[in-house]
Amino acid sequence: MARWRPPSTRPCQRAAAEGLRGHKGAAVALDVETGRIRALVSAPSYDPSAFSGNARADAGAWKELNANQDKPLLNRALRQAVPSGRTFHVVVAAAALEKGLYTSVDTPTRAPGGTGGCENASISHALRNGCDEVFTAMAAEVGRDAVRATAEAFGFNEKQLDVPLRVMESTYGEGEAKATPLQMARVMAVIGNGGKQIGPQLVDRIVHSDGSVQKPKAYAAAGRQAIKQGTAAQLRSALGSGQLATRTDAESWSVALLRTADGRLLGVAVQADGDGPSGTASSAPVMDRMVKAATG
Repeated sequence: MARWRPPSTRPCQRAAAEGLRGHKGAAVALDVETGRIRALVSAPSYDPSAFSGNARADAGAWKELNANQDKPLLNRALRQAVPSGRTFHVVVAAAALEKGLYTSVDTPTRAPGGTGGCENASISHALRNGCDEVFTAMAAEVGRDAVRATAEAFGFNEKQLDVPLRVMESTYGEGEAKATPLQMARVMAVIGNGGKQIGPQLVDRIVHSDGSVQKPKAYAAAGRQAIKQGTAAQLRSALGSGQLATRTDAESWSVALLRTADGRLLGVAVQADGDGPSGTASSAPVMDRMVKAATG
């Protein structure tokens, strides 16, 4: 029988779990160079020891968990894809840079209208200020096929991804993007890794009962240049040290690149569900906790 050995608990993991306590959501932190998952949290969680035996109480605990409307058994980090909101703007920006429509993230765009300095705003300004008009115009300018191609280069529409657990497909089509938190962490990791795709992995090795060691299957596309190195550098410059956040009544997203105290660069994504009509849950405080924990 195989025994799974997950990565050791790290500050990012604890910070995400504490930040999401009492909410529905998920957080992922991904090492941009190795693909190692440094944090993976899904909330609400559950205690597996409550149904680890054969007693009547165990059966009752299992039945109660399955009936829970908050779905604690659902791994939201890997198995729930929801609208990615403004975090998808970074993919649209990458498509525009890849196509050569803009040579710099500081060049004014061609986006009429908008408020808050969004009219013809640069990619940098538009990303940091959530200028929907800029990216709507940019997506039309780039073309649907080019946006889809760039999204797929980042990992959208990938039907079989294992870490080694199977990950739900993140999709882009008909102008709509749905993503798992792992997928948005992968987007950030590509940007942080000079445009190269990596293979996310939850375990380093599997040790069998006979002592033999099995390595996880290598990710076939690892090392592939998903976007140009120059595009990745431009987007990293545009994002700076801050986080890209979006919030609606249904869900809240935050994504970021952060440098840990031990010098590793992480692609991080947090998604939180709205607790009610006003979307009272927010991913930003969770991200803030993770940044503080990681940077020491």
